[in-house]
Amino acid sequence: MKDGPTNYKIKDDCIGYLHRGQYHYNISEGYKTVFAYLKEFEELRVTRKAFLKNAGIRIACGNFSYAKIP
Repeated sequence: MKDGPTNYKIKDDCIGYLHRGQYHYNISEGYKTVFAYLKEFEELRVTRKAFLKNAGIRIACGNFSYAKIP
């Protein structure tokens, strides 16, 4: 994993990502976000509540084509 500057900022116990020049606190960058919350929780920058709310792995279970629905 590459160490260096991060492209997120913490505000009000949330991690926000830089997108089009502004920080947005309602978007996720997949696994990066989960590990960012883990890192920030270990360094005491976010609370346990925020970490537990955002800790988890989203698994895509399947998909289907809307065009094939009768």
